[in-house]
Amino acid sequence: MYHEDSSVPTSHEAAERYIDAGFAPIPIPPGEKNPGRKGWQHERVELKDVPRLWNNGQNIGLLNGEPSGGLVTVDLDRPESRAVAPYLLPKTRSSGRETRYYGHRWYFTDPIPKSKDYKLQGDGD
Repeated sequence: MYHEDSSVPTSHEAAERYIDAGFAPIPIPPGEKNPGRKGWQHERVELKDVPRLWNNGQNIGLLNGEPSGGLVTVDLDRPESRAVAPYLLPKTRSSGRETRYYGHRWYFTDPIPKSKDYKLQGDGD
């Protein structure tokens, strides 16, 4: 089933597409960014699970690293990081929200690096 804009897949359809493409999607509660449950890092969803897991407006999270074939995400939370990203990072697919269209950059890596947080100096998040 599609939304009114027939070019936008439902989360159910998007989850199936991610699995078909070799990614490891997991359901995220509606309106949340965090799965909010223990052990989510070890979840593996199969196509047969999608109708049960994406049935009430759930968001989609993608597991990074080995579960998704070496996928890593550069998360550009700060406006400064989004401003310099086109000059510092290789071109790739990006995604985001209405307030941050290009807040995430997606790369495949081999070997898969460990997660690393970089914080800007000063006050604020």
